[in-house]
Amino acid sequence: MADSLNVVLAQLNLLVGDIDGNTERIIAAAKEAVEDQSANLVVYPELTLTGYPPEDLVLRPSLIEAVSIQIDKLIEITKDGGPAVIVGYPRMDKNILRNSAALIYNGAISIIDKHHLPNYGVFDEARVFNSGMISGPIPFKGIRVGLMICEDMWHSDVSESL
Repeated sequence: MADSLNVVLAQLNLLVGDIDGNTERIIAAAKEAVEDQSANLVVYPELTLTGYPPEDLVLRPSLIEAVSIQIDKLIEITKDGGPAVIVGYPRMDKNILRNSAALIYNGAISIIDKHHLPNYGVFDEARVFNSGMISGPIPFKGIRVGLMICEDMWHSDVSESL
């Protein structure tokens, strides 16, 4: 088990729909976090790969395919022993569209899905995404890491499971 983790939060200028560019920003920020702050884990915002809010773009199969390719790229890059990353992205799960977050490390991926989808004000997630199951913690370097995606943080059922 790790005695400690150096976690870096990366707030980037992501562009909606720029999957390749956003991936390059993720990779550059991870390298910088390691060099400047000795990061073990770099955490990125909700829907990092697509930019936020992607709205109806997530309904395009070509966008989901492009995101999947970049997730595979991040899995491959982490095989080199670089920092773990937590990225948000839309994904198809048995033909069901989910708003997900992945902890990617050492060539492996652990995924959680957003449970509470906001549908008020400027938010219209319930129209395009399907709610995921509430997940428990993800093991990482001997530590149990709890992941929540945005709206889930305001609901006790998600935090209680972690």
